[in-house]
Amino acid sequence: MLCFAALTGLSLGQKPADEQAKDPAWKLIGQMVGGKWVGKLGNLEVVQEFHFEQGGKMLVGKGVVGAGTPVETPMDSRFGWDPVAKKVYYVDHHSFDIVYAGHLRADGDQFVFDFRGLIGDPGHYITKAKFNGPDEYAFSMWQEKDGKEIDTHLAVTFHRVK
Repeated sequence: MLCFAALTGLSLGQKPADEQAKDPAWKLIGQMVGGKWVGKLGNLEVVQEFHFEQGGKMLVGKGVVGAGTPVETPMDSRFGWDPVAKKVYYVDHHSFDIVYAGHLRADGDQFVFDFRGLIGDPGHYITKAKFNGPDEYAFSMWQEKDGKEIDTHLAVTFHRVK
């Protein structure tokens, strides 16, 4: 407990890096704030909402896949600044038994998630997303195996509902 208290005290005393605000990936992902994002994953509706917390240093996403269906899956995403890697980090809970974590980077006008399963899924994934306008974004996902990207055929286009 003493160790946790010491670490908490250290983290509370640190100031967020100005690098976060300048990072192109942070600027891109910040466009998610405002309204609900609605898309389809097969026959299932996906709904997400995003807002800033902690003075704009953390982006929080709340959503659900297949609300009201037998496969309903809540999602809780968090984005912030990794001061060691000097990148935007990403942590995502899918229901109670799957957790993913990784980093986000900008590649031109798209943002690229590079993440791994921490709990419930040992996979390594790459997701590429792009805004097709202020109220539409699309993403596609690949699984990384042996240095190769394998198409998962998972793609969703979202529309912002204000």
